[in-house]
Amino acid sequence: MKKITLAISAALVAATFNCSAWSQTSLSTPDHQERLKVAEQIVSITSPSGGTAQFMRNMMAPARQALTNQIALKNPQLDASQLKRAIDLHNEALDRASGQYASEVIPVMSKNLAQAYAEKFSLVELGSIYQYQASDVGRKAQQFTLNELPELMRPAMEAGQRIGAEIANAMARVRVQLVQEGIALK
Repeated sequence: MKKITLAISAALVAATFNCSAWSQTSLSTPDHQERLKVAEQIVSITSPSGGTAQFMRNMMAPARQALTNQIALKNPQLDASQLKRAIDLHNEALDRASGQYASEVIPVMSKNLAQAYAEKFSLVELGSIYQYQASDVGRKAQQFTLNELPELMRPAMEAGQRIGAEIANAMARVRVQLVQEGIALK
C-alpha cells in the first residue's frame, strides 16, 4: 500500500511539475505575448478615469455614509463640531486605508486580469473586445458601470456590515462565556 501511495504521490508531483512547466512555456510563446499586449491595452482603457483614488472614493461612498450614520446615531452626546471632527477623522482613516488597499491590490488585479484575458481569448476575440471597449458605446457602458457600481453595491455592503457586526457580537459573547467557564483566550 505504501508503494502505491508513493507511486501516486510521485506521479502527482511529476504531473504538477509538467503542467507548471507547460504553462510557463505556453506563456512565453509569441502568440501569448501578443495576446497579453492586447489584453493589457484592454485593461488600460477600462481602468477608471480619474485614477484609482477616485474609483476607491466612489466605491467607499456607501461605507462612508454608513460610518457617518453610525457615529451620529451612537453618539448623541456630541455637539455639531465634535461630531464633524469625529466623522472627519474616521473618513480620513477610511481614505488612507482604501488608498493603501488600492495602491497594493489594483495593480495586481490589473495584471491578473490581463493575464486571464490573454489565456482565455484568442487574438481575434481580444481585438473585438478592444474595439468595443474603445468605442463610444463601450466607454459609455464603462462610465455607467463605474458611476452606478457604488449604489448597486450598497445593499451588499450594508449586509456585509450587518453580518460583520453580528459576527463580532457573537464572538464577544463566546469570549465572555469562555471566561465565565474559566477559559481565557489571548
